[in-house]
Amino acid sequence: MVQSNFDLLMERYLQDKVSPEEKAKLEAWLDAVKTENNKDFDLSKEDQDRLYLTISDKMTSVEDVANFRPSKVRVLTPWIMRIAASLLLILVASVLIWNYYNKNRIQNFTSVDGIQKVMLQDGTIVWLKGGAKLSYTEIKENGAIIRKTSLNGEALFEVAKDASRPFYIDCNGVTVAVIGTSFNLKTIKNEFSLSVLTGKVNIFAEGRTKPIHTLPNETVMIHNGEIHVSQKLDEHARAKFIEGTAYDMNFSAKSLEEVADAFEKKFDVEISFTDESVKSCKITADFTDQSLDTSLKMITEVFNVTYTEKENAIAFSGSGCN
Repeated sequence: MVQSNFDLLMERYLQDKVSPEEKAKLEAWLDAVKTENNKDFDLSKEDQDRLYLTISDKMTSVEDVANFRPSKVRVLTPWIMRIAASLLLILVASVLIWNYYNKNRIQNFTSVDGIQKVMLQDGTIVWLKGGAKLSYTEIKENGAIIRKTSLNGEALFEVAKDASRPFYIDCNGVTVAVIGTSFNLKTIKNEFSLSVLTGKVNIFAEGRTKPIHTLPNETVMIHNGEIHVSQKLDEHARAKFIEGTAYDMNFSAKSLEEVADAFEKKFDVEISFTDESVKSCKITADFTDQSLDTSLKMITEVFNVTYTEKENAIAFSGSGCN
């Protein structure tokens, strides 16, 4: 199979060998298609070439790439549209019923011993540590869905990327605001400590009119109202934050079978292969802080495989690396 320039770009992305501009544009496109019904899209060879040129062009912006769509999109015929209109009425009624029964519904979690993995309904993964307590709810404010949590204790967050639904954490007078990122957070009484691993976090502290913008490898500590910012997170501290979790998904020359095993344990899914030989295909890639959907999409861009997903069962088919 002859790889396209877009396939080669994806390989470089998985090996972290792309430029910062290419990475920002590619991740913007992946995030955009993830939030849509991308099963209606057919990314042809021509579309891949167009997307590659859009990403490579220094004159294009991240927004230009995020707005890229394949040229081939399924068109609904009139009779399908009539059916769709009927389904829309049913959907609206279902949403109203859901809102009625789930208004202010709060989920509570507690880590009794050691580290406990919590998968929230939005796809966010939280690793609760040593007796930490977490609550989660989704509410509607000003026409938008807001993801709201509160934490007492320590936890490692892998927040699912969703720009349309901001993610807030209440920490005894300090509010953490993110869209999609990973960080370690510890909040107990008057002590607050947050270290960013990936992405960007905004921290709103009492007495401050502007948020504290926190970037990767930065730590913000608040003790009795005093704020301290450190701009260097050493490897020892980083290793301690992720110890006992499945956060690290960086693979070097590993088989797809090993990668699939790691995905199964982290995302609570079952993965199968129609062709057993595909399991031995080797891959070097970093899937850390990526959703399951994005990770699977990356694999299909590198190897000659497709996948189907039904509930928690994922099945790969295709010739793989052959």
